[in-house]
Amino acid sequence: MFRETVLFDTLHSELAIVLKETRDDEIDADRLATRMLDNDGDKRLLIGLTKGATAVLTDNRLTNSITRTPIDGDYASRIARVIDNCSAEI
Repeated sequence: MFRETVLFDTLHSELAIVLKETRDDEIDADRLATRMLDNDGDKRLLIGLTKGATAVLTDNRLTNSITRTPIDGDYASRIARVIDNCSAEI
């Protein structure tokens, strides 16, 4: 399981630090970082956070697009919006 790796621990720590330092409202940074990394996998690939850590950017491999999902409270909202359709051509 990805959660039990050194990479997970490193990414989790970095995400939690950014979330704690950037967000003024009270969020559970550890829980949110865990949730974002748990969603990272075959179908979606975590790209990063927007400025101010207000949304999560992911590469949706199924639709070949980049999506922006707002962070609401201590979890990422289920309402994702496509912000770019990737081209398979190089």
